[in-house]
Amino acid sequence: HGLDNLTGFYDLLVEQGYKPKTRLLAFGPASANERAGTVFEAGPAPILLKRLYVLHGKPFALMHGYLLPDALRITRAPASTHTTYRILSQLLGVQVARADIGIRARQAPKDVAALLKLPRGQHVLVMERTSLTAAGLPVEHSFFYIVPDTYEFRLRVRGPLQIAGSLKQLGQNRPKRARRTGD
Repeated sequence: HGLDNLTGFYDLLVEQGYKPKTRLLAFGPASANERAGTVFEAGPAPILLKRLYVLHGKPFALMHGYLLPDALRITRAPASTHTTYRILSQLLGVQVARADIGIRARQAPKDVAALLKLPRGQHVLVMERTSLTAAGLPVEHSFFYIVPDTYEFRLRVRGPLQIAGSLKQLGQNRPKRARRTGD
């Protein structure tokens, strides 16, 4: 998955020669619980777009996507046939200028594990993406839960990659900062 461009998850799979099937599991206003932890936590309810990705008859990814509230003006039919970025650009007229992406491993929540047919306690890769306009307004916030042995993320860079500055520790596992002593 090229992380250096604004191509959507589905489109990148197709570009690589895969023919994934998708199934729209939910489309409508997100509840307060569903939108907790998203960029749309406050304000009008975002639109939840929940989609299962299947390849060779096996589920390999699940997306929980949250679109700006304007997405309510489209119906379930186009939501089931258009990718997230096509919904934004073609149906809503919104241009995504950049996206912030994070990737981490975490234990699959029960509902995710069930849909991906994973054993209890299995870890998944979670790709979190926030898409923004040129003005910096968030228009999409998605969580992709990916079966870890089916997908790899690669970066292509020109020149040295300053990756250490992009690594962030999560939660309680953060080490205490070492205090500097005189050398």
